[in-house]
Formats: sequence, structure tokens, C-alpha cells
Amino acid sequence: MNDYLVIFTGGTIGSIIKDGIIAPDESAADDLIKGYEREYGSKEKFTCVAPFSILSENATADDLSKLCTIVEENMEKGYKGMIITYGSDTLSYASSFLGTVFKGRLKCPVVFAAANKPLSEPDSNGFYDFAGAVWLIGYLSGSGCYNDVYAVWHDGSVFGAYRGVELTEADAGSHNHSVFGGKPFAEFYPDRLSSTGEGYSWRVVINDKHENRCDNNLTVQKLEYFRDRGFKTVDGIIAVRIYPGINFNRIILSDVKAVLVYGFHSGTFPNIGQSSSFILFARKLKDMGITLYAASFKKDEPAVYESVKDLDQGVIRLEDMSFEAAYSYVLVNESCKWDDNIIGIP
Repeated sequence: MNDYLVIFTGGTIGSIIKDGIIAPDESAADDLIKGYEREYGSKEKFTCVAPFSILSENATADDLSKLCTIVEENMEKGYKGMIITYGSDTLSYASSFLGTVFKGRLKCPVVFAAANKPLSEPDSNGFYDFAGAVWLIGYLSGSGCYNDVYAVWHDGSVFGAYRGVELTEADAGSHNHSVFGGKPFAEFYPDRLSSTGEGYSWRVVINDKHENRCDNNLTVQKLEYFRDRGFKTVDGIIAVRIYPGINFNRIILSDVKAVLVYGFHSGTFPNIGQSSSFILFARKLKDMGITLYAASFKKDEPAVYESVKDLDQGVIRLEDMSFEAAYSYVLVNESCKWDDNIIGIP
């Protein structure tokens, strides 16, 4: 049995540059494995699959469902872990979705690896991220206590491992990801020279100051239902981020089943005038029979801001979640409620 299942999906880490265009190419997958073996040896054994090859900005909910199916089908095959190479643009969405779906169910660690630039570029972090995924799995699989979804990212200074549900979208200026709550799950530190003597191998150190964030309260029943129907999500869900001056009346609500509104960091939402009142928007959705999710409220807060004190109790409040984690929650929760327009699990 090979140690690692590697699931190639394209993205920058799976792309080459040709005539000034970055696009997925199957040769990049081979380059990634060979590059790792040149640097660190070939003691690890990889089984490779490629269910699709796309730039991650083009990923759909169906693509995420395919990833879930592959993880499910290979979970009992005795791998130390699975590595998913993925595009950095929607890395946080994919890792959050799989982290939500497979909460408490995995038999081995699943680690996403991405790249800031194609592997041919001298300052690409793709080889680092892939190697980090291998090392993280090797470390975590020894304990059997950390079977979860993670993402690895090397930003040139910090080399971290992040729980999938906690990773947040990369900054457009630095191209580096951050983490909800500010603390990575683990960090990598230089350990010894690699087999070629030209670089370091790294050791994994779990961050004792890290606390699990973005955990959802989806029941085992719902997650099993979602799995049994093939990880299929439903249409008719829209997500909105708040910004100053937002006009809720501009949001088109035809054929919409549910709306996620993600507020400011303090758990606040604008509540002034007819067009920018979140309270009035919530009442409108209630009258239309559309479920409203609001995020992200703070757990155990002794008081709430005036702008949300009159928020209807029918609104589903999500606490301590990133935008990506909240969106993943809504996708799964709504898909458990709606199956071909028949009400399923409440």
C-alpha cells in the first residue's frame, strides 16, 4: 500500500506558463512529485489521481462534491493521509467545505497544498507546500488524534499548517493566507539539512496556543444524510458581505432559498434608512419564506450592539465563523433541508 493519496485538481500548483498564459497542465503534477523526490528522496510512496484540472476560480459546488466523493471512497484504504493540490484563489473555500463535511469522520489527515506561482518560477512556494503536506501527515498520522482537514502555506517567513475550516482568503497584496482567530494549528521549523544538503527539512510543532474555531453544530444525522445523497448541494443560495452604504433593495431574490449575510467583525450590521436596514431586510426575507443566516456573532457576549437588538429570532445566527466556514455551513445545512424541493431534515 502506498503511503499517500495525492489528488491533483489543477490550480497554480498544477499549471505551467506558456506564451504569457498560466493554465493547468498535466506535466506539472509529474514535476511536483519528481521535484519532491529529488530534494527529499523517494521513501514516501504516492498514489496519484486527477479527477479534474481547473483553475480554482472556476471551481463549482459540483467540483467540491467530487472531492468529497474521492475522499470518502479512499478513507478506508489505509493511507497515512491524502494530499489535495488546489488553487490558492479558492483554497479557503474548498478546505473549509471539506472540513465541514468530514468533521469527526476522517480515518486519516487530509491536507491541501497550493502555490503562489507556478512551479517553474524560482520564488514559487509550491514545492514547500507539497513537502509540508507530506511532513504534516507523517507527523499527525503517528498519533491518530488529528484526523481533520488542513491546509499548508509558506509565506516566505511563516510556514504554517491551518485547520481547513479556519483558513481565510488570501490577501490580494501579499497573496498570503491568514487564519480565523489569528493562530495556526501548527508551524514548521528548520530541523536539518535535506538529503541534497541544499535546504532544510522541517519539523512540525503544534501550536499550544491554538484553539479550535469555526466549528459548526451540524448534527451527525445531517452530515450522514448529506453524504448518502452524494455530497450534492442545492441551488438558490446567495452570500453577501456587508460594506458601508449597502443597499439591500438591490439584491435580487428570485428563486432564492436562503441568504447568508456576513457582517462586520464586531457582529454588527447596518440598520439605518429603508435601503440599508438589515432589520428590514430580515423581515422581508421572513415574509418571502427565505431562510436568513447571519454571521458572525460572538459567543458568550454579555451585550449586543444596538444595531442588531431588534433582529428577529427566526434568523439563524452563526457564531465565531469565517465567511468561508459560514458559507460552507449554509451549503450543507440547506442541502439537508431541500432535496428536489421536498423538505428533508429540519
